[in-house]
Amino acid sequence: MDNHSAPPPSQPSTTPPDNPTPSGQGFHPGQIHHGTIPPSPPPNQLMGYPPSPEMEMEESIDLLVYWRLLMDAKWLIMLLVLLSATLFAAIAYRITPVYRAETMLLPQTPDTNQAGMRALAQFGGLANAAGFSLDEPDAKAQAILVSRTVGLQLIHDEEMFQVLMREELNEAEEKGKPPPTIQDAYKKFKEEVRTIQNVKKTGLVRLSMEWENPVLAAAWANRYVILANNYLREDAILEGRKNIDYLTNQLEQITNISVREAIYRMIEMETQKVMLAEGRLEYGFKVIDPAIVIDLDKYSKPNRPLMLILGAVLGMMLGITLALVRGISATRKQNQS
Repeated sequence: MDNHSAPPPSQPSTTPPDNPTPSGQGFHPGQIHHGTIPPSPPPNQLMGYPPSPEMEMEESIDLLVYWRLLMDAKWLIMLLVLLSATLFAAIAYRITPVYRAETMLLPQTPDTNQAGMRALAQFGGLANAAGFSLDEPDAKAQAILVSRTVGLQLIHDEEMFQVLMREELNEAEEKGKPPPTIQDAYKKFKEEVRTIQNVKKTGLVRLSMEWENPVLAAAWANRYVILANNYLREDAILEGRKNIDYLTNQLEQITNISVREAIYRMIEMETQKVMLAEGRLEYGFKVIDPAIVIDLDKYSKPNRPLMLILGAVLGMMLGITLALVRGISATRKQNQS
């Protein structure tokens, strides 16, 4: 029997290795024997790591599953697309077409001596009392074109009340409600029929009327321009004559020669304005393109092709949603069983 005792078991060394591996960059298996296992990387560094092949495979498998669900329900999706497109097409063809009649207008500038009018402004109260205005010449015309006055006059002259408020009158009669008023008719005319736009590039004004009857829409647009011009023309004549009378009376009271010369110039300009208004029918707006009757197939509303496409898209979205919901529900039931 050997008297030599067995060597003691080796103790793990606590001396750190010569080249320790930095934390978060992996470690060598030999480090386990040295008792130095590097700590795990912090959670905020995990987001910077590229996805593992296993994760990419799972994502591709999920997309493949979704694609198979859609392929299994392709006939359902096609059926819903067809039904939705047909429904929207039927609605589009049941809507009464609306036609737009447009006329292009050029604001007119009165042929009066604007420089002379500004020179006369030095007389202050006299010029104001005579009714001279140094504002833009077409500002008043623009205001009249969009005014309630011309709109109500058109509704009255063209007997538009019964046409505009046909549905409202029938509803009031059936349900015993108070009948609509002329103000209700003007509100509908302003919001649904008349549109006025300023074309900045050309300085023109576009006036359009939209209605179910293209003949009425064109007639209303052209008549509206006539009424606006008549209002501006008659107002200019009335204002000019009133100013002439006022200035003539002032001549009898003023003896200053310079002031009397200024009054004579003002009377001359007012006389020119009255003569111009009496001889120019298109006093406020010159018609560049009158409104014409649009062909029956060139309606502005509804946009039937767009409604058809919208119906098809909505049907496809509904079909895809139902297919995915059905497939996911069936998969869950199989997993639970």
